[in-house]
Amino acid sequence: MHVAADGTVLQRIDDTHTPEGMVALPDGRLLLAEQGTDRVVILHPPDTSAILFVQLHPVPGEAGVDGLGVDLPNQKLLLPDSAQSAFAIVSLDGGQVTRLDTGLGRAVGAAVSPDGGYVVTAEATAGLLRVPQNGGSVTQIAAIPQADDVVATARLLYVTALNARQVLAVDPRTGGTRVLVSGITEPQGLAVLDSHRIAVSDSASGIVAVAAAC
Repeated sequence: MHVAADGTVLQRIDDTHTPEGMVALPDGRLLLAEQGTDRVVILHPPDTSAILFVQLHPVPGEAGVDGLGVDLPNQKLLLPDSAQSAFAIVSLDGGQVTRLDTGLGRAVGAAVSPDGGYVVTAEATAGLLRVPQNGGSVTQIAAIPQADDVVATARLLYVTALNARQVLAVDPRTGGTRVLVSGITEPQGLAVLDSHRIAVSDSASGIVAVAAAC
């Protein structure tokens, strides 16, 4: 949905394949994760057609791709391969998928870490993980049960914790955490609005709320 500042819905694009994570590119394109088909497609509103960008490898009985991230300076899509417990990067010009690490549990969110490399959220295992830029040894930044979405600023990470119904601020250098928002029934999507505000979506209520950032 394209929504104006006053809440008016400007356009709605329906997708029947369980749409999940989405990233917006500067040229107006949207990259959308379709969990039902385990793929990423390109949308370019107002055109409503979906063009295949990446087809992953579904696993029977496992939900497909969930959240997405983007590394704009390096022109990379950050792709947590949820069904395969892996993390990959993909060139935004449609290049080959490069898998950096596996064995991450159900990887569902990713961002560029302020202190280098990437961070990945694992929904059902270790929480918030650090993945080196070229792959290699994965380390835990913070144990956040059922960590879901993650976004980054110049110095901090913001993470949704589904079980705790919270949004946390995390210092990637120390692993220290601070609760910013609590009492959200099902916190899922996050966005950084500016240096003072973040937005969080509650999947249970359908509400998008604004909260103070650190």
